[in-house]
Formats: sequence, C-alpha cells, structure tokens
Amino acid sequence: MPPVLAHFIADWLLQSQYMASNKVKSAAPALLHVTVYGLVFWLLVGPSWNALAVIVGTHYLIDRYRLARHVNWLANFIAPFHRTTVSRRPHFAMSAEMLPDEQYEFTRWRSTNPPWSECSTYGSPPGVSDHIAFMVLIVVDQIMHLVLNWAALRWL
Repeated sequence: MPPVLAHFIADWLLQSQYMASNKVKSAAPALLHVTVYGLVFWLLVGPSWNALAVIVGTHYLIDRYRLARHVNWLANFIAPFHRTTVSRRPHFAMSAEMLPDEQYEFTRWRSTNPPWSECSTYGSPPGVSDHIAFMVLIVVDQIMHLVLNWAALRWL
C-alpha cells in the first residue's frame, strides 16, 4: 500500500474525536494516536524499524506541540518588508554638538509578519478568519507529516 494512503487511514479515519481534541492538551491521547498510527503504518507499509521510529516520533512531536503553527508563522516572514523611519532621542550625547534633547532619525527594514504573540493560535496573522487559518494549519500539518514520512522511508 502507498504510504500516503496509510497516512490518511491512520491520521484521518482511525483518529477518534477524543484523540484529535485532546492530543495537544495531554500526552496520553497523543501517545494513543501515534500508537495507532504506528501500527497501521507497520501493517500496511512495513517500513524498517528505524524509519518507523522516526515516523512515529516526528508524528508525536508535530501533533502534541502543534508544530505546524510555528512553521506557518515562520513562512509568513517570506513577505514584503517595509521601510520605517524611527525618530529617537539619544541616550547620551554622541558628540559635543549633539545635545541630549535632540532627536535623530534612522531607517530600518521590518517584516510585515506580526509577532508570535498575535499569531500563536494557528500561526496566521490576526486578520485571517479562524476557519481559513485553521484549514491552513491542517494543510501545513499534513505536508509536514508526509514530507517527514517520505524522508524516513527513503533514507532509513
């Protein structure tokens, strides 16, 4: 059986609502999920023990800590940068001519990606609706699983 089908059977068809809802809250549902996932993968694909260990281990980490939201947030740094001009007072006089109460301006490039504190739920910027942000999170999660499974099966 192709590994992609084994993944979809184990990750979608055989994952209960209990596992899906609680695997990020507690280790027990996450361990139950990856145990079922590993058994299905072992029975249907028959990978090496090393590959199976990597597949199950990375699946646990991705699901338990919802790592896809971090990847999603980091991907948003591949966004346009904008130039900002900042005016500040110096903390000290840099020369005799510059008085401490004078202001100076400098330019810096900043990403348009909001800080993690504003994106931590799904990894998407605050302006993205929750159902779209959630769907993007699921797609990123699935891509992460499939790429890591492929790499483990290919090289281990």
